[in-house]
Amino acid sequence: MSMHPQGGVANVDRRINVGIDVAKQHFDVSLDTSMRRLGNDTAGHDEVIAMCRQADVDLVVLEASGGYERALVLALQEAGFSVVRINPRQARDFAKSMGVLAKTDQVDARVLRDFANVLAVHPDRAAYITAPQEPQRAELAALVARRRQLVDMRVAEANRLQQTTLPKAVRSIQQVLRLLDRQIEMVDKDTDDHLDRHFKQQRTLLDSVKGVGPVT
Repeated sequence: MSMHPQGGVANVDRRINVGIDVAKQHFDVSLDTSMRRLGNDTAGHDEVIAMCRQADVDLVVLEASGGYERALVLALQEAGFSVVRINPRQARDFAKSMGVLAKTDQVDARVLRDFANVLAVHPDRAAYITAPQEPQRAELAALVARRRQLVDMRVAEANRLQQTTLPKAVRSIQQVLRLLDRQIEMVDKDTDDHLDRHFKQQRTLLDSVKGVGPVT
């Protein structure tokens, strides 16, 4: 600690915080004054973790991005970092309060870094930290999300089938529907196996409730 020239206290020993803006294929990292774009995959996750360890990072803030951030959050938490996942409205409100109106990935990453600097010294900091998710629950959430995606694709194909009479188009759509049905069955089986291995007691309890079926 050292005294600020005007009498306040300046924390010269404050640790570095990080802002990460996540997209489907990549994410932008704002660490101190540097910016990096990494692939949103295992290699990219390992690289940002190495960067954070080398810099002795205190807090990581990223924006919820339709689930694209989920694996990165889990990887950072498993590596021992405190992570705050905020929603897009919170990010935009903070950006506006800082006078930032532009919308680019790099600007967003810097804004999230600035948000991290604020939260890192906030009296209620602990309340903002995203609780670590058990790997088993993260895998279950991924299976449920995948099932929802497959069902949405099947609904879209079924709607197309109702709107076309061209024989070749009909055959193509029917083939896709059969493929999607098989994929949904596979995901359902994987989910059943996962529930039996990790959540058998909870599943038995839920199955005993009238009106609660496998999908629920």
